[in-house]
Amino acid sequence: MNILVNYLPIFKYSSNTDLLYPKNFKHLEIIDKTISVKFNNNFISNLLNYFFYNLRAIISKLYNKNIISLNRYSDQVIILPTQIKNVELIFSHGLFPKVISNIKRPIIYEDGFMTNEYCGVNDYAERVEEIMYKIKRYRMASLVLYNTQEAITRFCRLYPEFNHKIKYLPFLLPYLEPISEKTLNKKLFSTNKVKLLFVGKDGRRKGVFNLIKALYILKKKHPECFNLLEVNIITQTDLDLTFLPEVNYHKKLPREKILSLMRECHIFCLPTLKESYGLVLIEAMANGCAIITDNKQPRIEIFENGKAGILIEVTKVDSLVKAIQQVIYDRKLLTKLAFAARQRFIKEYSLESVHKKLVTYFKFVLNE
Repeated sequence: MNILVNYLPIFKYSSNTDLLYPKNFKHLEIIDKTISVKFNNNFISNLLNYFFYNLRAIISKLYNKNIISLNRYSDQVIILPTQIKNVELIFSHGLFPKVISNIKRPIIYEDGFMTNEYCGVNDYAERVEEIMYKIKRYRMASLVLYNTQEAITRFCRLYPEFNHKIKYLPFLLPYLEPISEKTLNKKLFSTNKVKLLFVGKDGRRKGVFNLIKALYILKKKHPECFNLLEVNIITQTDLDLTFLPEVNYHKKLPREKILSLMRECHIFCLPTLKESYGLVLIEAMANGCAIITDNKQPRIEIFENGKAGILIEVTKVDSLVKAIQQVIYDRKLLTKLAFAARQRFIKEYSLESVHKKLVTYFKFVLNE
């Protein structure tokens, strides 16, 4: 299968994970010799998209809102006839391919459908322009992929015509491998200290200040519990930890170092206030962490409604304090959550699991 993946190399230095994510699909060639992946290296495609992407960012910042009408330029990418020569299908994440050719190729389009709460609206009536824009694209695609079942249910409840066109595919994360049972057991039972980790570039949005409040309450009211903790916080948000000098604070660390800290930590805490998905939580699952996070979608789905992690009302700091205490004092619970998170990753989010689903979808659109 020869596949054109809409990764644009012009964005290789971007910090936008949505733009960088399609690079992961090159890894399919390594694990599946029947698949050949090529990226969108066309200079014109890259330059046009780069121009409109930055233009939208500037205009949206000036007007302090997302200008939906600009998406038709910044969220699509030109595919020229030379690019689809010897290509059987086009896979696109986020950017919708506009093929300038009489030669048609099936398109698999990976998209999503955020909750009203995440979008800051009360009902779908306030999102008509956005939804109509999606529908137009979905009708042109051969198949549409969402990263959560819950989002599919919500969208298809509104528009049942897409029941058989929108399918489920978790994110493809080839750099992640599950921690071995032996290493996980060693981590859980080889030390009296409980290692807690927070990772979030935008600490304010990810809830770092509520975590700091919770840690301070533990220190003042439950010092015997606090003294069992070893805390690492990684965020580019400026923090004043004068009253918590015990906390290790890092502005930035290489991905390899972050994954190493995850492999060592017992609790991964992300009391996020607003989150579209939370890939860092999938990383923590793979590394066998007991996870504490918010009780909103899609975390409810990701953690099976609390079976594979503790879901709390993050605006209530007391709930966070209680959850941390619970995991520190109850080693059976810590062990149960760590193994449940690891198992959930293997079953649903591992490379092997996602690859199987992808190949099924590729063959489906190619009628193989």
